Formats: sequence, structure tokens, C-alpha cells
Amino acid sequence: KAPRCGFAGDIALRIQFEYDCEKNPSDTRCLGVKATAIKEVPEYDGGGYNYRPFRHKRASLGDSLDSYTIQISDDTQVFSENVCSSSGMHFDSRCFKINFKGIDSETASGTGYKWPLPLKYAINLYSDISENSGLLNVKDDVSGFYNPKRDPFRILATAFDNGRTIYHTSSGFSNKASKVYVNFDRMQKAPHQPMLIYISDFNITQVADENKTILPASFNASYALLDNINSQTYAKSVNPVTLEFEDYKNKIAAIDGNVTANNIRTNAYFVYGKANEIFNGDRLYSSIIGTPIAVPILSMIQCGRSDNCRDLPENIYAPTGTIFDQLSNEAFRANGFVINELDNYTTTNINREFVSAYNPEKPSITKTRENRTQNGIENTTYNSQSTINTRVRVLTQPWLIYTPAKSLQRVFVDSVGTNCVAQYYNYFDIRFSPQGDWGGHGKRKSDGDVVGNFVVADDDLNKTSSKKMLGTRELNSGGRMDW
Repeated sequence: KAPRCGFAGDIALRIQFEYDCEKNPSDTRCLGVKATAIKEVPEYDGGGYNYRPFRHKRASLGDSLDSYTIQISDDTQVFSENVCSSSGMHFDSRCFKINFKGIDSETASGTGYKWPLPLKYAINLYSDISENSGLLNVKDDVSGFYNPKRDPFRILATAFDNGRTIYHTSSGFSNKASKVYVNFDRMQKAPHQPMLIYISDFNITQVADENKTILPASFNASYALLDNINSQTYAKSVNPVTLEFEDYKNKIAAIDGNVTANNIRTNAYFVYGKANEIFNGDRLYSSIIGTPIAVPILSMIQCGRSDNCRDLPENIYAPTGTIFDQLSNEAFRANGFVINELDNYTTTNINREFVSAYNPEKPSITKTRENRTQNGIENTTYNSQSTINTRVRVLTQPWLIYTPAKSLQRVFVDSVGTNCVAQYYNYFDIRFSPQGDWGGHGKRKSDGDVVGNFVVADDDLNKTSSKKMLGTRELNSGGRMDW
């Protein structure tokens, strides 16, 4: 197999994300009313704050991404949780909130819990998930490192297949199309309500810079990006081409077929997910030695709105509604989470897309899993032949981590890879105990001992004298038992 090498000089996109209800409250997703500035809300301690989106990351390769700071103004608008949860068809950007993060911690209550963040600071653009090709953020001249939040975003093409032009290698697409992925900052201690964004929220302003220059990417032997050294200048302008939606669908149909093209929409609906047992680690599962404990693991998504997340703005074309329209009423739970009955993983994808492993922290536990989900549930069992109390780590994808139990601020990290990417985990606790006798098991006491009285029938075969006087008190001595 040839070593993976790479360089690129194809494109240098500048992309702006422009959905902001504070600036454009007439958008049909917005509530259409003025929200409160955070400086006027006492729980936000006077308003503005410094947001450090990468505080939880570990500095690597000499960069300082973990110290990057965005100043959030005290005039930033926010709606209360009650307003956002009863907002009907609206998806107001002022409802998005975050928690303050540390290296291995995240605020779970009090100051820094559910603070407002303008959505433009929460979004991230990233590359082909195969990591074999795709797009990378250009090194930011201001902060000095590769910043996925620089506004406007600036990304460049990379190639790892002997220098050939970029290919998109993710499942479901041909190798003739490159893609830019979109995601939002995600909290592990508080779920986000669904978000709705449009294609029109993005504006590609240029492909090359004003001097028609493109900066190529260079890599060292460890595939780490190096500083830009050389540039390429084009004689003619390099500009993006904008297609009408139907023209774009026709182009995709020609490349990837009608099935892929027909799944293309002008909007995207984002939901918060988790993979764990129903109580999110807040319940102890117990049994006696040798008797298995069954723990169903559920794929769940967050709604948290009074309309059960089944409403959309009138201008949205969605024949089947939202994902929540396709779930049964029994799937909805009081805590705002809903079992995603559409998730039916098999042995071919369950480790990669749902849960990769269930790992007890102590030995002598035997475990079994179905290696499939049915209506969003995978059944797992645990057993032990000895007394033990342990935690089971649920290793899953970062977008399925949710650990709010007991308001613990700890972020649970199983391991950190060589690329400094942490493997987080959800968890639950199990306990196996020896089988014991019930209290009072044994024979009756003698008539002279008056401790441990029980009420018994007169025909009790083991009774001694049915009554006994102790001073002026009459006792039922026939009901006494050993302790």
C-alpha cells in the first residue's frame, strides 16, 4: 500500500453563515418579537462573557486552539427556556445555549450553565469524514492556528491520493463530488432543542482571494499541516457558480442517481441524540450473584417542546413532516427525549454508528449484546459470580454523549488517541450481591426474652405462651423470633 501523501491548491472558499434572528427577526423561523439582552437577566451575571469553544481540546502540534476566545456582547439577545419550549413552529436562533467547558469538565448547573450563544458562533464547517480527502480550514492570520470558527470561514482543498483532486468518499456518494459538512457545538450536560437551517443561510463570497491567489496546503510526515509557503496565481478570476435548486438536483442526479438527488432538500433539521439506558446513569441496576441484569440501551433524540416537535414553518417542503412525526406516541418520554424507532442498526454498522463497546470497569463481569437495534433499542445483559459493584462504560460517538446524572461537571473520557481526539463515554452502574436471609429468620425466643415481638395467630405452631406480663404490660410473646 502506497504511503498517504497530500497537497492541494484547488480552492480556497470563504463561507459566511448568516442566520441570525437578532439581525433579521422577520425570518419565519424567528419568533418575531424582541428578546431580552443578557445584561438584563440576573442569572447571567451582568451579561457579556468570553466563549472558549475549544477549551475541552488538548493543545497539539504547537497550536493554541484550546485558548481561542470569542467575546460575547452583553447586548446579545436571549429567550427563556419556557419561551423556547413553547415556540411552536419556530426555531429562533436566540434559543441556542451552551455550557462553559474545562479540559475534562463542563458546567452542569449554576453560573455558566445554559448561557446564550449566537448561532453563528456555534456552527462549524469540517471536511470529508473519511479523513482521506476533503477540505480543511486555512490557518488564520489573526489567531495563528487552524480555526473552524473564523468569520468568514476560509477553507482549502486537500488531496491524499497521490495529489489527485479531492474526492468525497463517504457512503452514498460517488467519488466525483466534494462536500462541506456542517455541525454545531454540542454540550454533554444539557441537550439542545431541534434547529432548522436553510441553504440560503450560507453565502460563498469567493473561491480565491482578491489577487486571484490560492495558497496550497503542505503536510509533514505525520500528515500535520505546515505553514503555507508557496502560492498559485491564476490569470483569470476563480469564482463560485451558483445553481438554482432544481439545476443542482439534476446535476446530482447525473452523478449519483435519482435516489440521492430526491433526498436533497433546501433545509436541514438538526436534533440532539444520545445512546444509553433510559436514566442516563442516574440509576443503579442490581441483582443477586448469578442472576443476569438486563439493561436496554436506547437511541434517543431530544424534542423538549410543547408541540412534540411536529410543526414546521409553512414554507418548508416536508411531505413526511419532521422525524418526530414518524415516531409513535409511546416513544415520547417526560424528560423531553424520544426513542428513535427509526434506528435499526445491524452487525455491519452498529459498532461504527451506535455503540462500539460496553466495558465494565471491573473484571469478573460477563456481558452480552444483541449487536443490533430494533425500533431504536439494543438489549444488553450482565452477570457475575461474585459480589461486585461497578460502572459500565458505553463507548459511542461524540454526538451521542449525554451525562447529566447528579449534575456532575466531570466529562468522562475513556482514552485519548494519538490525534488528541478524546473517546468519551456514557455510563450506568450495576451491582451483584449475595443472596441473604430475611430479617428475623430463625426460631422463636424463649418465654423469658421479650425482644422482637411479632403479631401471630393463636394456632401458630411455633408459639410459646401466647401472652406474657411485663410489669403492667401484656405482651404477645408467642410472636418473638430470633434476630
